[in-house]
Parts: sequence; structure tokens; C-alpha cells
Amino acid sequence: MITHSSSDAMDNPSAREDRYQWTADHASLVKEAYWEKGRNRLKDMVCKVSKKKLTDVIPWLSPDVHRQLLHHKQTNNGFLRTSRQSRVNKITSPKAGTRHTQGSISAIAIAKKMRKDGEIVTAAKLYSKTHTKPKDKTFTDDRSKATWVCIKPIHLPFFG
Repeated sequence: MITHSSSDAMDNPSAREDRYQWTADHASLVKEAYWEKGRNRLKDMVCKVSKKKLTDVIPWLSPDVHRQLLHHKQTNNGFLRTSRQSRVNKITSPKAGTRHTQGSISAIAIAKKMRKDGEIVTAAKLYSKTHTKPKDKTFTDDRSKATWVCIKPIHLPFFG
């Protein structure tokens, strides 16, 4: 096992040689994954900040940069065009709409409740529980029903 190290962790994600090790042929894959995770995390942080008001305190961001970000979001034609298209896509896409009926409750939490209520939890039962309307037990859409028909015969236990 060859350990890669560097004094600059930003240039070389493998600088934490005391915790992580990989062979030389994996170095480029590790670096690529490192930067991809960083990009996604930064995009998520910027998205969350752009929804906050100027009066909100954001410890890691100066008020001037926050002001510039909000101005860009409200005036940049490319950003506005992309934002409008995203809204349209969320409504008109074949995959549009909510299929889950449990809100923000995780599948694991639902499975625990089902076990507590004495049910044997299988993947199919859990799927049915989270994709049917509580009042009339019908599926939320045709896609959910088609998926359930495929997984219904599979009686694998859910281990979540």
C-alpha cells in the first residue's frame, strides 16, 4: 500500500495519510471524488444561503458577499432562465409530483413503527405503506403502482 501525502490538503485530498491510504493507481479517482463532494457541498451551502434574508446572520459569509449573491440571483438572466425552466420541469416532467405519503419521516423510522405495531416488515410492505394514500389506500400515481406490482412478489425482509 502506497501512501500519498502533501502539505496542502486542498491540492491533494490524500494529505490525511494518518487516516486514509490507497494505492497509486487510485489517486486520481480519490482526487476526483474529493472535488466532486466539495463541489456538491458548496452548491448546497450557496443554495441554502441564497434563500436567507439579508438580515439573517451567516457566520461564514460576509454581509457584502451575501448581498452580491442575492443580487445575482434576482438579476442574472442565465440564473433566472435556468430557475424558471427548473420550476416548469418539476411540474411537467413525467416524474413530476410527490409519490411518498410519509413526508419527511425516513423509511427506517416507518419500518420501526411497523415493527412496533407487530408487523413483519418486508420491502414490498414498506413500499406500499409509503406510496399509498392513507385514506383510501390507493397508490399516489400509476408509476408507484407499477413499481409495487414488480416488487410485491419479493418477500425480502427490510433490515433498516
